[in-house]
Parts: sequence; C-alpha cells; structure tokens
Amino acid sequence: MDNLHLIHIIIIVASITLYVICYFFFTVIMHKKYFNSILYSSIGTFLFLIILLTIFAKVNFLYLSTLLTYLCLLYAFSVALYTPKSSIRVKVLSIFYNRKSRLAKTKFFLMYNDKIIFKKRIARLVKSKTINYYKGYYSITNNKALTIHYINHFLKKIIS
Repeated sequence: MDNLHLIHIIIIVASITLYVICYFFFTVIMHKKYFNSILYSSIGTFLFLIILLTIFAKVNFLYLSTLLTYLCLLYAFSVALYTPKSSIRVKVLSIFYNRKSRLAKTKFFLMYNDKIIFKKRIARLVKSKTINYYKGYYSITNNKALTIHYINHFLKKIIS
C-alpha cells in the first residue's frame, strides 16, 4: 500500500472518529435532539473531511471514493444509533420499567397496542413540529427532518 492510500484511510478514520465525538458531544453535553446532533455532526465533519481532502488528495478518483466511503460509514453509524430508539423490544421493556411492579399478561396487551403506540408517535412528531396535521393530511414541516430524509434516501440509493 502506498502512502496516498494510507493518507486516505487516515482521513476517513479521523473524520468518522470526529463525527462520533461530535455526535456524543451534542447529544450528551449539549442535550441536542437526535436530528440536530446528526445534522451538526455531519456538517462539521463533512467540512473537516473536505478540508483534509483538499490539502492531501492528489487523485480525483481517491477524492470521490473517500467521500463515498465516508457517506456510507456515516449512514451505517446513524442507522446503528437510531435502531434501538424505534425498536419494539425497547418499547416493551420501557412499559415494564415504567410500571415498576409486576404486570399481568392481559393488562400488558392492553397497554401495548400498535394503534396506541402509533398515535403516541404521531402526537410526538406533531408536538415537536416535525410534521403538521392540516385538514386530514400529515406533511413534513421541519426542514432538518426533510434534509435528513433526503440524505437517508440518497445514501440508500448509493448502497443498493
């Protein structure tokens, strides 16, 4: 492996490491929400990556392949972080945790109802002004959520 490839690997590792650090900084220390943490971390580390590539990249193909590798790793990390938040197992465990006592099977099935969970999720999205409900229709109103959706859709197209 020549030095050029090694430099690109180091740039990718440094950018992803910085992304992880920024994500946890925004989430844990700054108490930002998931979308804001992803957005701020992505923009900051993407600019960092572009600056490093501009300084050290000598070959356009490696420049492009480094960018695509970074975007794929960013997508994989984001999915790995978000999966537990929407997991059914986490929801079931949270029902038991919130009860702080034993729970009968019939009472559990009354509490864990897909329609109720769906309504709670929709209500949370409306309350956070991520989506809007107007005249019987829901629409995305938050530009950050829409941007994350487009990035997610773009990265899915690249991977598949």
